[in-house]
Amino acid sequence: MDTRGTVRRGSCLSLLVLAAGLLAAGPAAADTVWWEGEHVQETNFPKQTSFSASTFPAGVNPLSGGRWLTNEGERTGDEAHALYRIEVPADGKYRCWARKFWKHGPFRWRFDDDEWRVCSRDVQLMDSYEVRQYLHVNWVYLGTVRLTAGRHDFELRLLADRGQHLTACFDAFFLTSDDTLVPGGAERPRPREGEPGPADWFPVAFYEDEFSEESVIDVSHLVEAPAGTYGFLKQEGDHLRFEKADGPVQFWGCGANYQSTSRADMTQRARYLRKHGVSMVRQHPLQSAIGLLRQDGTFDPGRLDAWDWWFAELKKHGIYMTWSLFYPHRIQRSEGYDLFDELSGRGDVRSTSGLVNIEPALQDSEWRWAEAILLHTNPYTGLRYVDEPALAVVEVHNEDCIFWHAPLNILQEGEQFPRHTARLKARWAAWLKQRYGSDEGLRAAWGAGLRPGDSVDNPNMDIYGAWQMAAGGPQVGDTVRPAERRRVGDLIRFLAELQRGYYEKRMARLREIGFKAVTMTTAWRAGGPAADPANLWCDIAGDMVSRHNYFGGGVGGHDIRVGRVNNASHMPQPGGGILSIGMYQPENRAFCSTEWNSNLPNQWKLEIAPLVAFYGIGLQGWDASYHFLNARNRIGNGWPGQRSYVTDTPHYIGQFPALAFAIYNKHITPAPIAAARRIEEDDLFQGIDPLSQDFTGGGYDAKELKGNLATPKELLAVGRITAAFEGGQSELTDVDAYWDKSGKVVRSMTGELTWDYGRELVTLTAPRTQAIIGRTGGRPIELPGLTATITTPFVSVIFTPLDNAELAESKRILITALAQDKQTGAEYNADGSQLLEMGRPPLLMEPVQATIRFKGAAPQEVNVLDVYGVPTGRKVEVNADGSFRIDGTYATYYYEVKR
Repeated sequence: MDTRGTVRRGSCLSLLVLAAGLLAAGPAAADTVWWEGEHVQETNFPKQTSFSASTFPAGVNPLSGGRWLTNEGERTGDEAHALYRIEVPADGKYRCWARKFWKHGPFRWRFDDDEWRVCSRDVQLMDSYEVRQYLHVNWVYLGTVRLTAGRHDFELRLLADRGQHLTACFDAFFLTSDDTLVPGGAERPRPREGEPGPADWFPVAFYEDEFSEESVIDVSHLVEAPAGTYGFLKQEGDHLRFEKADGPVQFWGCGANYQSTSRADMTQRARYLRKHGVSMVRQHPLQSAIGLLRQDGTFDPGRLDAWDWWFAELKKHGIYMTWSLFYPHRIQRSEGYDLFDELSGRGDVRSTSGLVNIEPALQDSEWRWAEAILLHTNPYTGLRYVDEPALAVVEVHNEDCIFWHAPLNILQEGEQFPRHTARLKARWAAWLKQRYGSDEGLRAAWGAGLRPGDSVDNPNMDIYGAWQMAAGGPQVGDTVRPAERRRVGDLIRFLAELQRGYYEKRMARLREIGFKAVTMTTAWRAGGPAADPANLWCDIAGDMVSRHNYFGGGVGGHDIRVGRVNNASHMPQPGGGILSIGMYQPENRAFCSTEWNSNLPNQWKLEIAPLVAFYGIGLQGWDASYHFLNARNRIGNGWPGQRSYVTDTPHYIGQFPALAFAIYNKHITPAPIAAARRIEEDDLFQGIDPLSQDFTGGGYDAKELKGNLATPKELLAVGRITAAFEGGQSELTDVDAYWDKSGKVVRSMTGELTWDYGRELVTLTAPRTQAIIGRTGGRPIELPGLTATITTPFVSVIFTPLDNAELAESKRILITALAQDKQTGAEYNADGSQLLEMGRPPLLMEPVQATIRFKGAAPQEVNVLDVYGVPTGRKVEVNADGSFRIDGTYATYYYEVKR
């Protein structure tokens, strides 16, 4: 029976009140309150809906009490609401949580007569349990409240979700005064009992950072505010520089897409990023944030205002922006594109993915949108975006080029976009006729590679798919056809000229309307190695080249799932994995990576942030790094949202303060050229891979082609590798002087970095920041500023001189000490190739167990810091010889050394 509009009353709900001591923090008691969503004091939710527990598949019920409070349907005259009456055991500050149906059912909530707060659709999901397709149960964090002991009313009222829909389900609610306690799954969380031992994995929980002035990890002073103080960012040769600055600048950043949360939450997010050293963020894509142009050529005013405010807020906190404009651009039927009905999608808005690279009309559609936003004046800054120095980089679009499998394989097959395929083939025939004049000229050029029907007058000649552009010549089936190298080389040249012409026109248009900062094309590689260098040639039409790379992950793809795990480490492969994108660094352009990540649930992901900082930004001299992806105003709990790529974890943003400090203070010396690959432009179009560096399928094409010695990836651990297409003499350092192949050790040309891939260990021995990454085997590690004996199997330990002195002389040192993590209850098989149990929050951290002795003066004290970098009051005992031991008894990964 539909009970909407009526009130159901029940007895006062039963409460579970738990009390326990704070973990490793003394005798203070923790107070918690748990109440079931279905144990409601007063509500007008219906008794039964299509989401009720009785509708679940047989044997599936993840709810804490077996039932939950549910609602569905359209908004009516009465506001859907529920009231609970609870007993709070003691005065205090409490963290409030709700277990509910995914992001559905945004609502406002309050205790007693307090101000209403909103749980929006953009709420961050902490964990996830799938009941059936499209029905998940998730914990979400609501916020902090201060409550007195005694009875309180908790009230919620639903907000319309995407129209008038009021679908919502509530399983349970939880209050805790214990900042080390977070809920996970259907079980009621209980504080850990007893004191942790040296090897015990310890739980960590994260709430709103109060930005204490005592925080040791706060490096916000290195992110000078406001952004734009030194004028526009410019490309100068192979680096970036602000026009009013004395020298080059490098950025340590992340993707950070706009979210429609409260402005207070967004300010918190900007402060959180700045505190951890983020100086640049990338919006990907911008069109998703502010929407399409309306028929009158304007944007939705509400969305635009929200965006303008967020941009200004980041600027105020010293954070620059990179705009990735489209992924992909969406064109409207009203724009009059002649092949609109053939585009992917349905209705009056379609995708331009892939095809935009070859269709000028689609490029013009992109430009109309881009021009409109760039000429818009932000009311919060008073500047048009083209005149805005805090807008540092504009990227044409994300991950889209003509040489990728989509569209080129699809165009070659000709079934999905037949008219686009016909148009492309006709343009190729016209290009061949202009180049060769006649069939005789074509026959002389292609020789035995000529196919039946090939003619400069044939608008329907065969083209190649991306996968067919193999390193040694075009691949047809399982056979490589060297005779067709000139034929495929001409197709690569034709497509590259189309692609580069598109980019050059876009760059010219940006300058014409007054854009003054840095431009990029797209961060994508080719689908076949023979086209990959030509694709890079296209990308140097912009000021800076970018590449994306990912590693790890598992069967869940974007999400974490039980099953297969890609559990490799970078440690056995110097220059491999994510770092291999260094092969794309051009000689006379800036270079960056706008997306990279070692994906969860890879167990060794803690290695990659320092590797990118030390080898990418440091040794190779990359100009910017953007980890993928920040989506919160704090570190997430557990494996946040059970997503594969998340900045907001200890392994990533938890290491950012130490890494940003080293980068901004130039602690790592950039290397000279180890390999400069210089070839002629014509070499790009011979139908082979002239650089012999096939990373398109994750492999490596290390063979000699056309007299160009392939550069081994290990040289990325030696010095800088570049590519140029204007001829000249190539350079190659004395490889054997730095690479001990028998000993499996690669040393950098600067002498500061050693990659022992036999031992699977990287050490940074710069005068100031020093570090140990990987496997130590329990043996003592000698660095210039200290000796460390680490018994934990796999670690990242970074020593940061906070006074910027050489480490041996530093009076104040931050130790960032991380080992593996996993969710509570998560289980892997013996070699980590299978995730057997997902587990649940909170996150468990393996402690780094190490005995450390600094050279120079002995420490006066070693302070234990909390997850926000604030001293806890606990201290590590320092021995008479100045050595000390860190381990799991301190339940932290941050320490401060004073001497």
